Amino acid sequence: MELRHLRYFVAVAEAENVTRAAARLHVSQPALSRQIHDLEEEIGFPLLHRSAKSVRLSEAGKVFLGEARAVLQRAEAAVQAARAVAGGVRGGRALKAVIPGGSSTPVLLPEEIDIGMDFDQVGKAGSMLGSAGVVVIDDQTCMVEFALRTMSFYERESCGWCIPCREGTDWLNKSLTRFHAGFGEARDIDNMQHIAENMLGRTFCPLGDAAAMPMVAFVKKFRKEFEDHLNGKPCPFARKGVPQLTVV
Repeated sequence: MELRHLRYFVAVAEAENVTRAAARLHVSQPALSRQIHDLEEEIGFPLLHRSAKSVRLSEAGKVFLGEARAVLQRAEAAVQAARAVAGGVRGGRALKAVIPGGSSTPVLLPEEIDIGMDFDQVGKAGSMLGSAGVVVIDDQTCMVEFALRTMSFYERESCGWCIPCREGTDWLNKSLTRFHAGFGEARDIDNMQHIAENMLGRTFCPLGDAAAMPMVAFVKKFRKEFEDHLNGKPCPFARKGVPQLTVV
């Protein structure tokens, strides 16, 4: 059960006019409206009674509303405790991305992380829990350089036995190094994604997949940031005087 589904349900259920709130959600944000349907399918009973003229809480929905509030309160308490222990995003900066399960897992955007920290929910969000080595990335981080640092690690770790991994990690590392230095071409962006996708499932051990999955996600979710490095442009984060990651 995803927390965001509960939040949308509670927001509609607590509205002064449930019919109007449900209609507004359906028109303005149909994806969110569908998530209430997903929640109903998951728990196995209707939360809202829908007719041609109105929408109201079902009897089961009234009971479930109290349970949903309690779950959200516990979740918020857990978030606050985690922030108190971990200190929040570095320097109070805005959140840019989260890697939920170590460097081999696909990156998630801020709007994708309002989920429970378990295998099923992280999987549905498009990543994996993996080793649960969470990496929180703030808005000062260059994702091209982050990808370079990640791929530099996997290039060194590759034993070289499997051609897709040996050649793929080498080419990705070289391409990212050139790209981040301002010497990339537009076609390099698609080429890097293509190379990574063709490494998936083609090696004896999982290291090839471990290198490929994050690379595909970096390109898909931060393509604009890759494009900002084209045509000899310096890294936009370096121009701002932001300390850069060190690749060794």
